Amino acid sequence: MTPEQRRSFDNGIWLCQSCASLIDKDATRYPAALLRAWKMRREAEALLEINRWPGVGEGQRQMVAALSGYPGATAWPPIVPNAHRAVQIALERLDPRVRVQTSYINGRERIDLSAREDFAFSFLVPPARAASWKSSLNQVVTHGTAAFDLGGVSVKGSRLIEHMLSNAVTLEISRPETAAVMRLELEHEAQPCWFFAQLDGQMSGGSALATYRGSALEGMLTLGMDVSLTGGTRTGGNSLHTKDQRVRD
Repeated sequence: MTPEQRRSFDNGIWLCQSCASLIDKDATRYPAALLRAWKMRREAEALLEINRWPGVGEGQRQMVAALSGYPGATAWPPIVPNAHRAVQIALERLDPRVRVQTSYINGRERIDLSAREDFAFSFLVPPARAASWKSSLNQVVTHGTAAFDLGGVSVKGSRLIEHMLSNAVTLEISRPETAAVMRLELEHEAQPCWFFAQLDGQMSGGSALATYRGSALEGMLTLGMDVSLTGGTRTGGNSLHTKDQRVRD
């Protein structure tokens, strides 16, 4: 073929870089007649699509095909787990010592990290924030939870932790919660106490304060309680919530 014939429109076929390389290297599997047949068939399909509105479900089908590589709408179910798995793999590559689990519930994304082995990483805190971080660390010990200002703070020792906190403004550290049960009884001057409800909940806290949160009656009754463990005045108090009213102690 002359250079003009090789460059002409009649001799062209649109392909991505990967497919073009495969075809150019294997003339036996992809002869010229096959390529011309592909081109004619695709041009005919394109002509039929001119001025045609997408059918019902066509947009979904195209989105599924684009996101997952599957050609039909039946591929919808694998998209969600595949997307979560892709995120997990990408994050775990940053630090293989950490197992990553992702979820998306009620419009909020959650990423759980659990260590496969013991390892250390460090927060590099600027001198201007040292006092604030020391106070927050003490609060974790005494109250079980505290928020840390990440302004100017960097992470050393884990690319994954560094990535997770790169766009964060604050970091909240809490001690693990423990399952706890609260028994609620009612008392009257004319009769002894009688059992009212059992609340299933969680207990957390530190050396100075314990916090309990529980519910009963399928969520119609919730109870929150902060109790001082130092023998002093209770901080926070109790709050009892019902479906129709709120009673505060």
